[in-house]
Amino acid sequence: MKQIYKLFLCCCFMSIAVNAQDTLDCDYNFGAAKFYLEGNENIDPNLSKAIEYLTPCVESGDARAQLLMARIHLNDNDIVQNKKGFQLTKKAAKQNYPLAAYDMGVLFKYGNGGKEQNLKKAVKWFKKGHELGNSKASYALGYMYLKGFGGEYQNYKKAVKWFKKSEDPMAKQWLAVCHYFGYGVDENKSKALKMLRSDSIENGEVLLTSLEQAVLQNELNEEEAFILNELSKDETTTEESQIVPQNLSGKWTGSLIQLDWANTKVMQKFPTTIEFEKGSGTDNFTYKSVIDQNENLGEGYQLESTINLDNLLVKLKRPYSINNNSDINYQVDAKEIVSFAIENEHYIAISTENFITEWKEPGAPLVFILKKEKVRTENNVQISQEALDALAAQENFIKLYPNPFESDLIISYDLDTKINVDVTITSIDGASIHNVVKNQEQNIGTYNYYFDGSSMPKGVYVISIVYGNEKKTKMIVKN
Repeated sequence: MKQIYKLFLCCCFMSIAVNAQDTLDCDYNFGAAKFYLEGNENIDPNLSKAIEYLTPCVESGDARAQLLMARIHLNDNDIVQNKKGFQLTKKAAKQNYPLAAYDMGVLFKYGNGGKEQNLKKAVKWFKKGHELGNSKASYALGYMYLKGFGGEYQNYKKAVKWFKKSEDPMAKQWLAVCHYFGYGVDENKSKALKMLRSDSIENGEVLLTSLEQAVLQNELNEEEAFILNELSKDETTTEESQIVPQNLSGKWTGSLIQLDWANTKVMQKFPTTIEFEKGSGTDNFTYKSVIDQNENLGEGYQLESTINLDNLLVKLKRPYSINNNSDINYQVDAKEIVSFAIENEHYIAISTENFITEWKEPGAPLVFILKKEKVRTENNVQISQEALDALAAQENFIKLYPNPFESDLIISYDLDTKINVDVTITSIDGASIHNVVKNQEQNIGTYNYYFDGSSMPKGVYVISIVYGNEKKTKMIVKN
């Protein structure tokens, strides 16, 4: 039966084709090409046949045929074919074919068709598509204003205006998101719910569930809210200190906060830990990050007043997703690091720029807000941030803080091999000797010891560290 249907269909096409030898009917050819591209339950898709029907119409300048042929070329893995696809799309768009103008915008938005990504040209073509009556182009313009792409300033009100002009389902979905969060309109969750329940928006209720869950996870603590508010100002008012690799060293815990596109609302918040360790050079360091249970290793360096973190890849849950299990991969670059001292705690805020490789577009703003974990000595005494910074700034093998000292003293050193260690404090005349560490096997790493010298007489003392066959000494004064 299937063979009979194929024979009948071929005869019909041949009959019409013979009768149309003298007059090219591109309406017919276009329909036949679409039929062979899609096929049906009786006829398998046939790309060659589709191209055969399209070719004479493409050559005659038919815009619809040019665009369909362009899409065939653009779907090919060959860059030469992709470039042909771009040129055919452009020819169709130059004839004021609305869908072709929209497609030109898409090609420039994603950098396809052998062209580099150019968001400004994408906006230009989307505007052309809208003027010609293409609803997808109207939606695309709303999307560009929503996120501030293509030279268009980020503007929720203009985004809403364009979404309202479009009948595209994605425009309806984003319009619902705008009502839900109050982007460019008054916040109206019930209206958003009604829109998401409409038949034109796929999985609307699932999307709303995702939005509600995201909001519940976004509560800021008092310090995070304060720091975000300070960052929004032209000049911060809190006590700040210069951030250099030495005093970044250590473990920092807190949150990676994803803001909305206007930097006014917190959309998502993820538990974050970053450990910094000073590198071999003066300005470089290594780091290990754990963000929402995803681990990342990399290196960093200081460039003027900015700290750069190489290879920082972040996987986060997709906001407003109809699929609760979907993630987005961000390539994150540190933009600026600011230090805050709040109630004797040391915080840093890292502003970033990021890029979503899969979407070929910048992501929503991401900010790290982290607090330095308290460091304790090997004999379990907490070390102040002032002491840590002072020790980190010293380049000798034996690092002391303070010097001179009155009673409390921190002795610090680094080992690059596993070895036995002795640490002693001896008066300059050798009359009194105090053992801090006695013949203890220690691994590679940094060691800090607290020493209580309150009972020692004033004077000059020698700190000695013997490790293996090496001995280092440093003098200190007790006031």
